[in-house]
Amino acid sequence: AEYMGKLNRIAKMWALFRATSSAALAPFRSASFAKLTPVSNQVVNPPPSKLPSSIWSLDLVRNFGYKLKNHSGLAKRVKKLKSGKYKCYSCGMRHKMAGKTRKVKRAGGRPGYVTETLSKHLDRLLPNL
Repeated sequence: AEYMGKLNRIAKMWALFRATSSAALAPFRSASFAKLTPVSNQVVNPPPSKLPSSIWSLDLVRNFGYKLKNHSGLAKRVKKLKSGKYKCYSCGMRHKMAGKTRKVKRAGGRPGYVTETLSKHLDRLLPNL
């Protein structure tokens, strides 16, 4: 339960991060926004009250301490299609094929598709796929 809560928080922050458009943040990337101090020539950031609240969502790495990464084991086993569905292959088709009927072998050779319910879980585990 604790793991799923952590995944939910990560998914919400990732959605907020992706929703923030680069056009909205363009004024804050300009050279005129960051001012140089006359004494030390260092960039001074404005106080947090003058920044929009959405810019703080870009600090995912600072808040969590890591980037959102794909589940490497799952990424090797599924492919994401343009439609958003996930394609996977059947298990049990590597060896000991002599004991299986033609029908089972034929069906196992074709790709399968993950259901919508499971694909929601896969979206959380594979944020960058």
